[in-house]
Amino acid sequence: MHVKHTDPGAYRFRILDAETGEQVKHALEADDAAGWYTAHKVGPDGRLIRTADGDSYVVERIERAIRIETT
Repeated sequence: MHVKHTDPGAYRFRILDAETGEQVKHALEADDAAGWYTAHKVGPDGRLIRTADGDSYVVERIERAIRIETT
């Protein structure tokens, strides 16, 4: 399944790490069949990291086994 945070009804989905079962925070897009998600990058203080120009937030793509579940 492939979901994006802009999809209608996206709030009904949650992205989980397939190994630990922990929910992925700040996810923007995910594909469980391909095994990746994109999310806002978070600093050690737990806050979202801004881009160098300060106009947006850093987004990173993580490749790992995930599950997408409906809530």
